[in-house]
Amino acid sequence: KYALQLKRKTHDVKKNVLSFVNQMPGTKTVTNFTTDWQSGDAIVSLAVGLNPALEKKKPQPTESPLRKSKWAMQKFYKAQVDPLFTPEELVNNPNEALVQKY
Repeated sequence: KYALQLKRKTHDVKKNVLSFVNQMPGTKTVTNFTTDWQSGDAIVSLAVGLNPALEKKKPQPTESPLRKSKWAMQKFYKAQVDPLFTPEELVNNPNEALVQKY
């Protein structure tokens, strides 16, 4: 979406997507599309930011990264966002390009 609208360098696209993610309520600062996503916190914040009704249902911060990632990806799937990777891949070895696209 951003790549088509901006038609700028990849760095600018990354910067804009990171800025969007960081505007989600409760998001810790996200600076990349790899290690910052492994805890599951960023994807949970994005899911809740896009659907605030999920706030009371979100996983606790003490839950495992895999549990948090599975929860968020299930919410995106219900919203008809097809997965580009599994929760296990997000937690263990996130692919920067796929996380950015997702």
